[in-house]
Amino acid sequence: MKTPILIGNPNRNRPLRALFAAAGILASLNSAMAQSAFTWDGGATPNGNWNAAANWNPDGAPANNFNTNFTFAGAVNLLATNNLTTGTISNWTFAAGAGSFVLTGNAVTNKGSITNSSGVPQTMNLPMIMAVNNANPHYINVGTSVITNGGQITAPTANASLVKVGAGTLVFNSPLTNILGNGTPGNAAPGSATIGFL
Repeated sequence: MKTPILIGNPNRNRPLRALFAAAGILASLNSAMAQSAFTWDGGATPNGNWNAAANWNPDGAPANNFNTNFTFAGAVNLLATNNLTTGTISNWTFAAGAGSFVLTGNAVTNKGSITNSSGVPQTMNLPMIMAVNNANPHYINVGTSVITNGGQITAPTANASLVKVGAGTLVFNSPLTNILGNGTPGNAAPGSATIGFL
């Protein structure tokens, strides 16, 4: 049997292989950070924290400083707690067939719309900072059911615009600050009176 002939030093490519491996890890991390959408499936039950990877499908939690779309689906682990420090949500959706979620925890910045496609009541008890863009109001589509906001909703320096959509009910249990309702600036007190404001 012939002896294999080795050309060159087999160890000289080790630094190159290590560099490629590191680049692959970095690319995976960047991909997770840049993920454009996260869908909740509650797989980490009874742990309802947003940073639990198994709560999302596919598995993998948003990182601090996230900027993405969220969909809450399924009927498992319905108490979902934002334990991330900062983040921006472009659009929120409660999916068709979803159970009645209660969202709690740290404040988030909202720069898009909230849509309830589930047909059942949804509760959002986390504070929201509404990004200001007068050309694009924030639509809250309650569908045929209810969205209850228990966390304070504010705009940081100027008036953000909220527009209620859908035949259902929109309830605020905390004040609205620097919010526009149908183009009318003002601060609204909590309670059913805010429905007319919108």
